[in-house]
Amino acid sequence: MDNIVYKKINLKKNIKSIEWDHVEPMLKKGVSAKDYIQTCTVKDLREAIENKFYELWFFKNTITGGEFAMTTSVSYFPLVKMLEINYAGGSSAKNLFQFAFDLAKKRGKELNCNNVRAVGRPGWLRAIKDKKITMTLWDVKL
Repeated sequence: MDNIVYKKINLKKNIKSIEWDHVEPMLKKGVSAKDYIQTCTVKDLREAIENKFYELWFFKNTITGGEFAMTTSVSYFPLVKMLEINYAGGSSAKNLFQFAFDLAKKRGKELNCNNVRAVGRPGWLRAIKDKKITMTLWDVKL
């Protein structure tokens, strides 16, 4: 899609970032969603990006102005190396997510991953054309 531009954003520790100030509100909804367990804060998310544990990606549709941000990380299992889309959000997210998901698959191949995993609210399923869903996730508070 020629009308979508994207970039990987690198953050430096303790340095103010206009880019972070722009994408933070997009990611905040993902880290504080009420319909699943909160696993981190936006401050934790920024630290994970600064420490290169997560990668931060930004997407923009140059025609509609819609914007989308997501974080990815690599998880290692005994038999599988997996790129995970951890947190995502933004305006026109539904329209931009498939492009971002395709980029995650490409990035996963670059990093020699076997799979890409996206965990999110049920509504995200409507945004993914590549519906090769292999599992259902249960989170139970103890």
